[in-house]
Amino acid sequence: MAAMIQNDEEKAWMLPLLELRNELDVPDDKPLRDFRRMDGRVQLFHDGVVHGPYTQQSRESWLRKLLEAQTHIRATGFLPRYRTSSLLHKKELEEIRRIWVYEKHEI
Repeated sequence: MAAMIQNDEEKAWMLPLLELRNELDVPDDKPLRDFRRMDGRVQLFHDGVVHGPYTQQSRESWLRKLLEAQTHIRATGFLPRYRTSSLLHKKELEEIRRIWVYEKHEI
């Protein structure tokens, strides 16, 4: 993806997506995860904690960056169809909100 963006000026609009992908692709994501599982249990394996889901702060940061990338793509998209495209649709955002508020009890 990096080479494609670097070698084709028309693909420069994809740069925020590449940056987000690279941020998500870390070898050790334990600092980004909660030490508890979804049901609240702490699970041990070979004298270490099995980390659970990503923290609220991590998920919020990635969602914000994805929406910023969407705004960037709409503003700088080479083709007209990119100017109206959505990376996340309203229904998906509503589902994310439902999960965060009702299942995870987060604000």
